[in-house]
Amino acid sequence: MGDLATKRASLLVNHNATPTPNSVVSGTYSPTVSSASNMTVSNPTGACQFMRVGNVVTVSGNLDNGCDPAAGTASFQLSLPIARTTNFATNGLGSGAGIDTGSVTPQTVWLIQSQNGTKNVTFRTTNAGNPSNQDVNFSFTYLTD
Repeated sequence: MGDLATKRASLLVNHNATPTPNSVVSGTYSPTVSSASNMTVSNPTGACQFMRVGNVVTVSGNLDNGCDPAAGTASFQLSLPIARTTNFATNGLGSGAGIDTGSVTPQTVWLIQSQNGTKNVTFRTTNAGNPSNQDVNFSFTYLTD
């Protein structure tokens, strides 16, 4: 028990500090959508959540009524809550589900991956022209530099 208490005490929780290897930082942010291809997509209407433990960042959120992918392959990029100072090589991955407004059945599955040569993550899907105005619920994890 004492060991667990010591480990808890060693965590630094501070939103404004430069994270250390043992730090924990969490909060909300308003991401920006860019580079949409074969679709229309809106910026999230609400805040997305993130948590950083050391250099690992986990993000989740919802694009409310914001996605209208056309038939075929569609993609867009999303900004990060904790910016990278260097471009991604490969180390971010996650998933999302597009749900037609008013439905509980997923219409589109999204692969989320770091985009080599950028500081954003890219959402990609291949579909048969599913209904418009989809909510996309998502979660992804990446490494900071």
